[in-house]
Amino acid sequence: MTEEGWAEWTGPCFLGQAEGKGIATYEDGFFATIEGHFDGGIPQGEVEITYGSGTKYSGSLKDGEYHGFGTRQESWGEAYSGNWNEGYRDGIGRYTGQDGKIVEGLWDRGRLIGSWFSAANTDCEIWWAGTGSDPVGTLAWDGACVNGRANGPGKIDWTDETPAAASGATIEFRGTLSGGKLNGEGVWTQTNRYSNVIHRKVSKGTWVDGAREGYGTDVEESEFLDGSFKGATTTYSGGWENGKFSGDGERVNTKTYNDGGIESEKEQGSFVEGTMRQGVATRHRRVVGGEDSTEMVGGRFESRQFIGFGTVMTRRRIDGDYYHSVVRYDGPTADGGEGIIQYADGDTFIGSMKAEMGQSDSPLLGRCVLPSVGFVGRCKSTSVTLSSQKWKTCLSPVNDEGQCLKEIARFVS
Repeated sequence: MTEEGWAEWTGPCFLGQAEGKGIATYEDGFFATIEGHFDGGIPQGEVEITYGSGTKYSGSLKDGEYHGFGTRQESWGEAYSGNWNEGYRDGIGRYTGQDGKIVEGLWDRGRLIGSWFSAANTDCEIWWAGTGSDPVGTLAWDGACVNGRANGPGKIDWTDETPAAASGATIEFRGTLSGGKLNGEGVWTQTNRYSNVIHRKVSKGTWVDGAREGYGTDVEESEFLDGSFKGATTTYSGGWENGKFSGDGERVNTKTYNDGGIESEKEQGSFVEGTMRQGVATRHRRVVGGEDSTEMVGGRFESRQFIGFGTVMTRRRIDGDYYHSVVRYDGPTADGGEGIIQYADGDTFIGSMKAEMGQSDSPLLGRCVLPSVGFVGRCKSTSVTLSSQKWKTCLSPVNDEGQCLKEIARFVS
């Protein structure tokens, strides 16, 4: 007998969980059957999975996720056979399209890094990634061809004409290729059209074997055709390594609203593997007829999260009045980290950080990019909790959220 969300299990059990080899049959609609080895109720190793949609997977799992070599056959005809890592296509794999065309490519955590395309107008091969996770689209090359591969200065035009490509993606690259790969100076212009937004991207810089290297710039613009958003812009200027932000750089994200409001975030500093590790992050927010605020965090970052050893400064205007606060925090923001918080008036608190638990019960280490002066923790010396709420940045007594023991700014929402 099966219940919704449960499965019928034909193999052995240990402490109430599937253990060993067997078949799990589901009735929840997502999975149909999983045949293979289970460890503590979780499928591991070589398995055969059939989904409710008709899609099938045959290959290796680790902790219930595709990991190692495996083949996934979609119910609509597409297929991928190759290496997986933590549920993502990762490494060399073979993609088969709905039309039966087979292309080998290289993936990085689900993103297609490149595959060999034959230009429709010349049959000249080019190492190309397109815009998605599958090697699809039509490519044309205007330039020389040496030993069957694009070589020298020229122009690439790429269009995704597959039936599922509602985006109508197009790419134009003007620059130099060597051995079929982007090598040298170039300009990449990309446009994606969706039902309610037009997205454009222009990249200028240097490519080495198909990946960005050295100094370059990126400008991405999104134009919204309906809703409260007017547009969004992301720019980056600085160093690159192996296709990712690296070295000194500046990244700015800006959102504009139809009513004149604006939100922006700027990161200036040292980037590693696409994210800033050391530098200054600034956020500005303007609401028409309301708040006009600026916050700055300077110090160390990890995975776009502030990890302490830096300075936080805020400047807000509400109802025409400006409010300032300067806070310095020295220490790690991870759960249990010991640190020192010092305010502009000289008050100092020594405390231990305590991770905040959300709906997913996963700890928040810091406050995303900008913590809004929101270090979550308990100052042991004063038995208070440091908190950050909308329009309120203060030290609040335990079990008394309505009263600030010490207000950093002079306002409370």
